[in-house]
Parts: sequence; structure tokens; C-alpha cells
Amino acid sequence: MFGFAFRNLLSRPARSALALAGLTVAIAGMVGLFAVKGGLESAAEDAFGKVTGLTAIQPGAPVPLLSRLPADWEAKIDAVEGVETTVTDVWNRANVIEGKTVVSPPRFLLGTSILERARLRNGVYREALKQGRFLDETDLGTTNVYAAVSILEEHEKQVGDSLTIDGVECKVVGAYEVGSLFLDAAILMDLPTMRQITRFDPNTVSNYYIEGDPSVSQEVLKERILEVLRDETTTDWKPTNMALLGQSEPPFAALFNALDAAARGGEPPAPAPDTRAKPAPAAAPLGDDGKPRDPVELRTMEEWLDQFATFTADLDLFLQILGATGVLIAVFGVVNTMLMSVSERIIEFGILKANGWSKGDVLRLICSESLILGIVGGLLGAAIGWAATGVLNALFPDRLNLYAGPGLLGFAVAFSTCVGTLGGLYPALWAMRMQPMDAIRRG
Repeated sequence: MFGFAFRNLLSRPARSALALAGLTVAIAGMVGLFAVKGGLESAAEDAFGKVTGLTAIQPGAPVPLLSRLPADWEAKIDAVEGVETTVTDVWNRANVIEGKTVVSPPRFLLGTSILERARLRNGVYREALKQGRFLDETDLGTTNVYAAVSILEEHEKQVGDSLTIDGVECKVVGAYEVGSLFLDAAILMDLPTMRQITRFDPNTVSNYYIEGDPSVSQEVLKERILEVLRDETTTDWKPTNMALLGQSEPPFAALFNALDAAARGGEPPAPAPDTRAKPAPAAAPLGDDGKPRDPVELRTMEEWLDQFATFTADLDLFLQILGATGVLIAVFGVVNTMLMSVSERIIEFGILKANGWSKGDVLRLICSESLILGIVGGLLGAAIGWAATGVLNALFPDRLNLYAGPGLLGFAVAFSTCVGTLGGLYPALWAMRMQPMDAIRRG
């Protein structure tokens, strides 16, 4: 039956090729779309899999860059039983590097407590050293930096060269390469120096990275740290929180006042005194159990991955909608091809049924033809999608990390097979219901 079906497809090469091309493009597009999500998940697992300690972050903050915590917690956390090393980190975007505005991919300045970071047993950045050396005590109070290899290559720099970041000339003493799209985007430097360069609030930090005694479980360590910080209060992170920008009045208000005064030929008016009642200090937020909420989130590797999955849920839905749209178009293409094929072969089916073919035989023949289209389209689409992800990753290593794994490729072939079979089902049902003489007469 399959041989007969295959010969039928070859007898109409143009129509079969068009149906096959439509299905192949749809499956390749589906593989490419879901390779985006697969790449993000792979990069996240690779990055967070190297984070063996606890990260203390502002409640609700998605990433350390947006987190703000009091700067005086380091000593309290360091004194907790079971804590070996506490590293204070401050994150900020690098807006201009070597006179070029940084848009994509983003680059980050990481101000870190150098001596504490050097004491980590599992130092991700230190262990990824490729050239030069890691930051040490000689770099305290200087603008020396330890940068990702990808950043240096982008600006044609190497160890020993100067790298101008946001107007400040820095000396590159070392370069690292973790092999993760998320981690290979930072420039490390001395924490106090970084605060001065970026004018970061000296009373706050972005996060604390905590490495504990291996004999103490992370859950136990979390409970001990939270108990020490139980009386501390922090605000939950909110996307609209203007405190991160240090603004106490609407954005651009001073600029608009100055422009208005210039147009009138006078001095800008003095800001009106704030006569509003000052809000009372906010009480500590309560959790679902009615008890005060923890002032800090302590995230493990697994919790970082869960948080990442939450933020990519909408992306997953968007990709599913796009993929379903493309596949639906391919289904219509297969249905149209098979329906036209059946219409052209009305006499053939009438003769076959007159010679003893049953309705089931006709159904199997047409479904076999569409099944072949589905299998071949799935194999070609999966192969093209997989090859395209490899080419794009090679062309844009700093921007893309697409991943089409065996699971995705296998699903694409299986899905294409089902689509092809279903696409031929309606034409097959239409053909099998026709009586032999009616088919011959109609043909």
C-alpha cells in the first residue's frame, strides 16, 4: 500500500512538492521558535547550575540588577553559624563602552567585595579565568577590571589594554569565559570604586552572595539567616518603584520648568513646597499566614530556575500561538493537495472499487499518501530547523543561544506525521463514500 501511495505522489510531483514544502517550512519554523525557549532554558540551567550558594535579594525582585538591600547586613549575615563567606555585590548597566552606546547584548558592571569573593570555594568568575589574573588586593581602590572575553573581543581589547566604561578609563587585568550567555556579560571591579563611578547609593547593595559550610543544608542556613534578619524591614520590589531612580518628583519636571522659563525670558520658578502630609512609616508586610513577611529572599539554584520559568511562561504561550498558526496553514495546504489529488482521480477510485477494493482500502491509500508527506515534511523541517539554529548560534554567539534538542526534534517529526495524516483524512472520507458508478460517471 505504501509503495502504491508513494508512486501516486510521484506521479504529480509539482503538487506533492508544494504540499511538502509548506509542511516543511511550518515544521522548521516551529523548531526555530521553540529553540528560542529551549536556548533560554539551557542558558539558565547552565548559569544557575554554577550558583552553588544562596543569593540574598530584595523580595519580589526578578534579578539582582533591580534589587536593593541595606548595606549594613553583611556583618550580620557573616556572623550566622554555618556561613563561611558573604560577598557584597552591586550591579549596574554599562551604558557606554569605548564611546559606543550599549543596547544589545546588555553589559553589566559588577562591583564586588574583592577579598571576600577571592575566598569563595566555588568562584564562578574566578574559575573561568582565560587570560591575565583575577582581581586581588592590589586592585582595591583602583579602576582595574576583570571582563568577559566576549566584551573584550567586541571592542578589540585584550588584557593590559585600557577599556573606557561610561567615560571612565579602566585597565583590564584579566578576562574570563564561563560559556554562559547570561554570565559572560559582566565587568567586575572593586566595589567602592564602582559606587563612585555609577553614583550608586552607598547605603544600599544589590545582593549578597552567601556560601555556607557544606555540612549545613541550605534550608537550615536559610532559616538561620532569616532568624537573624527577622527584625529588619525592607520594601517589596515593584516595577513602578521610582526610588531606584532617585526621583522625588515626576520625571523631566525640572527640564520642562527650565524650558518654560527660557521661553518666557525669565528664571525658572522655584518648586512649590510640598504641603502634602507625610505618610506614616509602613508596617512590615504580612504573609499569607498573617505573620510578618521575610525581609529578604534567599534563593537557591532550584529557586532561581523556578523564578526563570515563571517569567518565561508568557513567552512560551506566545511561541505556542505562533507555532500553531504556522502548522494550521500547513494543514490547510495538505488538505488542499489531497483534495485536489482525490478529485483528479475520481475515475481511478471508481475502477478500484469496482474491482473489489473496499472503503477501508481507499481510506488507507489516501491516508498513506498524506502520511508519507507528513513524515518526509517532518524530517526535512526538523533537519532544516536544527541546522538553522546551529548557523545562527555561530553567527551571533553573543546574542543568541538557540537549542533544538532531541526531544524537540522528535516531537516535530511526530507532530508533522499526525498533521499529515489528519490532513488527508477528510479527502479520504469523501472518496470512500462514493459509489463506483457514481465515481466513474462523475469523472
